[in-house]
Amino acid sequence: MKRIYTIFIIILIGLSNAFPQNIPEIHISGDFQNKLLKDLLNEIEEEHHILFFYKAEWLSDIKVTKSFQDTPLIRVLEDILNENELSFIVFNPYSVFLINEAPDIIETTEEPLVITPVPITPEEPDNKLVIIGKARDLAKGGNATLSGHIREAKTGLEIIGSTVYVEELKKGTISNKYGYYSLTMPAGDYHIAYSFMGFKKETKQIVLNSSGAFNIELSEAPFQMEEVTIRGEAADVNVSGIQMSTIKLSMKVIESMPAFLGEVDVIKSLTLLPSVSTVGEGASGFNVRGGDIDQNLILLDDAPIFNSSHAFGFFSIFNPDVVKNVTLYSGGISAKYGGRLSSILDIKLNEGNLKKFTGKGGIGIVSSRLAIEAPIVKDKCSFLIAGRTSYSDWILQEVPDMYIQSSAVSFYDATAKINYAFNDKNKLSISTYLSDDKLRFGRDTTYRWGTANVVLNFNHVWGDKLFSDFAAVYSNYNYKVDNQAEVNSFELKYGIEYKSLKTDFTYFSQNHQLDFGASIIWYGLQPGTLIPASEGSSINPVDLKKEQSREMAVYINDEYKISQGITLMYGLRYSSFQNLGPADVYTYQDDIPKNKWTIIDTLHFNTGEVIQSYGGFEPRVSIKLGLGPYSSLKLSYNRMRQYISLISNTAAITPIDIWKTSNKHIRPQTGDQVILGYFKNFAGNTIETSIEAYYKRIDNLLEYKDGANLLLNEILEADLLQGKGRAYGIELQAKKRAGRLTGWASYVYSRSERLVNGEFPEEQINFGKYYPSNYDKPHNVKIVGNYRITQRWSFAANFIYGTGRPFTAPYSKYNINNGLFEYITVGNFSQRNQYRIPDYHRLDISVTLSQGHKKYRKWKGSWTFSIYNVYGRKNAYSVFFRNEYGTPPMPYKLAILGVPFPSLTYNFTF
Repeated sequence: MKRIYTIFIIILIGLSNAFPQNIPEIHISGDFQNKLLKDLLNEIEEEHHILFFYKAEWLSDIKVTKSFQDTPLIRVLEDILNENELSFIVFNPYSVFLINEAPDIIETTEEPLVITPVPITPEEPDNKLVIIGKARDLAKGGNATLSGHIREAKTGLEIIGSTVYVEELKKGTISNKYGYYSLTMPAGDYHIAYSFMGFKKETKQIVLNSSGAFNIELSEAPFQMEEVTIRGEAADVNVSGIQMSTIKLSMKVIESMPAFLGEVDVIKSLTLLPSVSTVGEGASGFNVRGGDIDQNLILLDDAPIFNSSHAFGFFSIFNPDVVKNVTLYSGGISAKYGGRLSSILDIKLNEGNLKKFTGKGGIGIVSSRLAIEAPIVKDKCSFLIAGRTSYSDWILQEVPDMYIQSSAVSFYDATAKINYAFNDKNKLSISTYLSDDKLRFGRDTTYRWGTANVVLNFNHVWGDKLFSDFAAVYSNYNYKVDNQAEVNSFELKYGIEYKSLKTDFTYFSQNHQLDFGASIIWYGLQPGTLIPASEGSSINPVDLKKEQSREMAVYINDEYKISQGITLMYGLRYSSFQNLGPADVYTYQDDIPKNKWTIIDTLHFNTGEVIQSYGGFEPRVSIKLGLGPYSSLKLSYNRMRQYISLISNTAAITPIDIWKTSNKHIRPQTGDQVILGYFKNFAGNTIETSIEAYYKRIDNLLEYKDGANLLLNEILEADLLQGKGRAYGIELQAKKRAGRLTGWASYVYSRSERLVNGEFPEEQINFGKYYPSNYDKPHNVKIVGNYRITQRWSFAANFIYGTGRPFTAPYSKYNINNGLFEYITVGNFSQRNQYRIPDYHRLDISVTLSQGHKKYRKWKGSWTFSIYNVYGRKNAYSVFFRNEYGTPPMPYKLAILGVPFPSLTYNFTF
């Protein structure tokens, strides 16, 4: 080892003598008393773009004891290094190699011992030997646990989902959402590879004598045209992992997709996935495998999001500059998650840069955004703050319609987060999110809605194998309608207050990953308050009582690697729910339908008194069978319970829709889903293919009666129905994830149907037979592609085709004389959802020009030109009927975006 090092130095000296090199004329001034030498060298590197190469341990404790005034850099280095038995070689004008002239002394400590055989060159792989523990502690025939954190070298932030792979054992693990990993294996000598998309792969030779910690930082990989990838996971994770119906999207992938008006959108990107759909443009939320919008639990750093859209669904509320990664679970869901039937969307925020001040943002034609992050205490404490605001009213002024010109659309959102690492075992973070939307139609009616979240999170490492995460969450979602009409001015308010405490533990062992924990949630719902907005208003005030509920859950989940090809994940969750007072609860007569005339009693419950309780077990099980190195078969089953629902008679969320928890008259929804999938990779795992078939059954699904009144209804349960649902389908996907051309193509055949067959005819829909849900779209084709033309130019395109969604149409009308020589027109309607709007299809494209990849460029920018709906397809959002006097009703379709929408956006980082 020593001999190799000496040969390397001799080569350097020979090269420097043969080709004499000088450092550029650089002069140093300043008082550097007690400054660490490594910090001084880092400052010189950043300011003068000179690279210094050395072993970190050489400079770990060396402090500068001198001051300099306009002193050449050569003289500065000589004065400082000579005092510490160091010298240097100028390899080229911008590369300086330090040489340690002192004898090499290695002291044994409890920390990992790192021995560097040769400091090769910056481009070549690290060649360090890491010794964990002492040889005398070697567990004879026993196991030892290697654990630690994986972080970015540039920012100091944890990397989620980084792969840790032991080459000799052909096994590995991935880091959790806090960058922590733990791997138990027999004590011995191993080569362990640490890797993640966009970063250099680091392979370490580790001698594991006993359990211990090893933290590592990964550096960003240099840009290479043929190494463009579209996800940050192990190359074969879709085949080797137990997860199915789980999709992780990095922000790099999302940012590469064409976007409406240039606004990078997390939610719209999800709708390009096989299992996700939406009812159309301008629709809030999304649907997963035929489920309702409210059957998706959206978490932003563990805080729930009840409305994920700005501007009635045209944009999502998530600022792309602060999102770290996005994971959608639509099947094979761990027992850790619950509360919704269809999916869990887990969005994690970035954390502040622990190394230096940085920022990023963008300027578009309808909004701008800015995010900054920096260390407060280097490598220990950092902050992130970001904001986004719109200025889109100028577009409305271009529409040749006075009503639209008098309308207004605006929104803003702000995000802040602070993190403090006490040490490698304890970390505290606080994040907050605030958003507000304002939408005015004409000059009278204004809709406003907003979200405010605060999350306190503390995680602790109890040892090599046990990791814990504690979280306290507060969320407040408010929405209201203001009407300033002279006679009927009013203000209508709704709200949801959410508070929760939860704790999650993860225990790692040789072939098991055991997750367990508990949670409690308090709901406070304001179902509606109506007050007159002026003294002259004729509106009568209405104030529905606030509703209180409590939801609790405990769970345990185990991922067991039985063998190299077989993995089993099984878990059990128990959830319970209590609807609480104060409240007045109506009792209805049993033998006739519920309405205000059949109320026979009123029960009063005091504050905190339990009105109604529900609960039950939610089993989960998944199995993966490896069929070789490039293919596998997977099967999963999960049961979910949902105690809060969105009450709506529209296909998309509106600001006056009502959230309602289960109570004495509304039972919780339950869902069972079975999935079978086959996964096959080609071309060295660069091409992935999959086919998944699923069947989902839902009980106690909520529907509404014909002619239901959902607004400010004290007996809302009398206008609601509960029935059954079923959804089934098959999803085919092919994905190319490496090379200049990346992307995916998918085809989905699916059905989503409902059955409401009550005891009485008015409690039945479509005579008690199955009918299509609002989200039933049997055929869907999606193609997403990105082509890297050069290092600076890229082209992206999306194409979507989908069957038109169902709707209910009138087929005749009749007039009724009200006795005052006036006629009221009444329509006869078809059975529910028996017709379909025209099929939907759309093409989007974008071109991005990035600045060059110069290493020392601090300000980096890119221009993105995109066209949404390239060929101007007038996709129908809904169908309405209009008739002239004496003619039958004629159908018309409403297209929200019926023309191409070009946009230009400038994005930057600094």
